Amino acid sequence: MKKLWKFEWDSDYAFIGGIFKATDEQIKNAIGKTIYLGEAEGKHSEVYGVLEENDIVLVSDNPIAVKIIPEFGYNPLGYISDEDV
Repeated sequence: MKKLWKFEWDSDYAFIGGIFKATDEQIKNAIGKTIYLGEAEGKHSEVYGVLEENDIVLVSDNPIAVKIIPEFGYNPLGYISDEDV
């Protein structure tokens, strides 16, 4: 069952985050992987790092909330890098 999650990375230049939907298994599989967000902080920025447990927080597991609240911002699961950066 999908749940609603919040992703947050705070850097020197910008706040990067989002609300997204994923299963517990998807979250578990993403922890420890390198996330590459490219130029998320502007031209020539290279934003990447290892996704840690404290970067993702459960917002709700209520099926109604999951259904009606839209995803927005960055979903780290869509930025998992296949190679080391």
